[in-house]
Amino acid sequence: MFAKRLKQLRAERKLLQKEVADYLGITTSAYGFYEQGEREPSLETLKRLADYFAVSVDYLLGRTNIRTPLTEKVAEKPSDWATSGKAGHDEPLPDDLLNHLEKVIQDARRQSDLWKKQRENRENQEET
Repeated sequence: MFAKRLKQLRAERKLLQKEVADYLGITTSAYGFYEQGEREPSLETLKRLADYFAVSVDYLLGRTNIRTPLTEKVAEKPSDWATSGKAGHDEPLPDDLLNHLEKVIQDARRQSDLWKKQRENRENQEET
């Protein structure tokens, strides 16, 4: 399931294997082995892939069909979400957790911007 999902996520974003491999700091062939099911990534690499594709590790491993990690479902400000009752309780979340959630959201936005730039660059190259 991991290999299938990894290939699907990359294809959806119209990324080359080389682009993902470069992000991971591995060779294109090593990454290709992940998509072919010939090799399994380390736990650290698995976490980096989940972050890169903005999905949960459980989704990558086929343990759930829910792609989006919890942080993607959080409101603009985690503190608003935490006190809105959507967090499953009425108690506010601790400040350190709120700060962490805000950092994760910022990282996800930066990654999204990077994907957009990569896609635009590829489209511009294809036009020339």
